[in-house]
Amino acid sequence: MWKKVLKAAAVGLTVMCLMNSAGTAGMIPETSLTVCAVQTQGDFSYELSEDGNTAVITAYHGKGGKVAVPDTAGGKPVSAIGSDAFDNNESVTEVTVPEGVVKIGKNAFKGCNGMTKITLPEGLEEIGEYAFWYCTKLTEAVLPESMKHIGSYAFFNCTSLKSAVIPEGMETIGGWAFSGCGGLANVNVPASVKIVGSCAFDNTGWYASQNSGDVMIGSCYYKYKGEMPDNYVVSMPEETTVIADGAFSECSHLTGIFLPSGITRIGSSLFYHCRHLAEITLPQSVTTVEANAFFGCENLKSITLPDSVEELGENAFSECLTLTRVVLPQNLRHIGESAFVGCYQLSDVIYVGTRESFDRIMMDDRTRELLLSKITFVSSSQDVPKADVSSTGRQNGSRGGEGAGEGAGNASARRAAASAAIESENKVWRIVIMIGIGFIVLMLLLFIIRAVVGMFKRRTQ
Repeated sequence: MWKKVLKAAAVGLTVMCLMNSAGTAGMIPETSLTVCAVQTQGDFSYELSEDGNTAVITAYHGKGGKVAVPDTAGGKPVSAIGSDAFDNNESVTEVTVPEGVVKIGKNAFKGCNGMTKITLPEGLEEIGEYAFWYCTKLTEAVLPESMKHIGSYAFFNCTSLKSAVIPEGMETIGGWAFSGCGGLANVNVPASVKIVGSCAFDNTGWYASQNSGDVMIGSCYYKYKGEMPDNYVVSMPEETTVIADGAFSECSHLTGIFLPSGITRIGSSLFYHCRHLAEITLPQSVTTVEANAFFGCENLKSITLPDSVEELGENAFSECLTLTRVVLPQNLRHIGESAFVGCYQLSDVIYVGTRESFDRIMMDDRTRELLLSKITFVSSSQDVPKADVSSTGRQNGSRGGEGAGEGAGNASARRAAASAAIESENKVWRIVIMIGIGFIVLMLLLFIIRAVVGMFKRRTQ
């Protein structure tokens, strides 16, 4: 009886949607057809896509076992398995995804711990975050040649997964994508991959079999395994084109690194808290420096962004306490929020270009104000003065487009002012700490006095 009621309701809703579409025909463009709410077809719920031309599976209501996702819904071809569609369904054992599906959404099969096999079609391009998270019985996932993107945690802790061949043409492998797949013994990263997220293959059989030291996967530098020795300098093979995000995060013994000419991206948190990294040269191939890339590199004193760099992520150089000099290229289009927060000694910002081109860079007001207060404009890379953080100051270019440039006196004054600001801040903290210690000592004295008085009273009673 309830099934009849649900079917009648679905038919009624469909009719209403069709009437609504017919009533508005000619008033709105065909690309803006009314999108109906969730509808039902057999064991599946679905929605129409925004353009109304395809359907997205939103839920499965069947008994489980072997499940074949329909290739059409509501007369429209199915283009995606939506977010949470099979979320935590423990009764499903095998799933076949039809041709025409180009995306599997976030959490689509998350927690389907009874599923042993998933058949993915040619034409599929994207697997979303957490899509097969904790599918602990999944033994095989054949990724089609059309695949481009695997989201973060997509196959996290699929402990029975033994095979996951990543095809040529893949571009992105998200952080922790295969982490925890203990049975995954073989891993490949094709040359087409441009981004490998943090810890993408940690806690796999493959990673466990790697020797300590620098670990490579094809042309990808994955990370340093084990305890890094003191004063370590990394020298990557020239054919390296990708470095996994966070590969050197918290490597406090890293002092230097050679970056090959094929590197195009300094990934997220790549050198996070590398406290002893004092110098680095970015190759001309780099176009992006991601968020937190150099966060907390306390000994980094100078950085020159090559002409190729277009984007600087948020907090990219935050807390670089001794950073005094930055060279920014004319091709820079965006600087993320708080990119230089905590760079208390930054006194020399050189921009290769005009004030007008600098003003076109997207950035938050706080960062713009900080940079403009210390900036010199030069017309080309050849005009950038050699780094000298001791006492020479700037010799070429102009500040804010005015004059011929600052001399050593003003640069030294700014460094002195920065040092004074740091010393002032340190004094404030010392005062706070002294007050705190005094308060604790006072409380201890009161406690002792109270204890002695109490003891004296008990003896006199």
